Amino acid sequence: MSNPSSFHTQILSKIELDVLSSLHKINPNVRHYTSDEILRTVFVNYRIDKGVSKGLRLTNFGNKILGKHYQHYKYPIEDEINNLVFVSLDKSMKWPYYLGTKSNHIVFYSEEDAAWFRLNGNKITNYVESI
Repeated sequence: MSNPSSFHTQILSKIELDVLSSLHKINPNVRHYTSDEILRTVFVNYRIDKGVSKGLRLTNFGNKILGKHYQHYKYPIEDEINNLVFVSLDKSMKWPYYLGTKSNHIVFYSEEDAAWFRLNGNKITNYVESI
């Protein structure tokens, strides 16, 4: 595995013990997890592209773990989530986020992202057009 970028490494250093504790409860027979395996449990779209780690969309598990360590902002989404939303967020987001597709809500880990979302009327399609 390539080394994750410093951003993913910083997040990993803060949450790694919590993640490992949870993973060992689920599967006590596994003794070791690589950084790559841990990051893939935290981020839905985590990948290495040309040696650079990418992907900041959190899994449900990742959202619960990050929520214990970082300030976050949760909002209902007033409109439909479509594939363009997923692609736009993946390309544009600089901070982790969680997109709850079943319960139609979003969680931002950036106050600025949260403010822009509110300014766009809690509409995810308007928000992605503005970023």
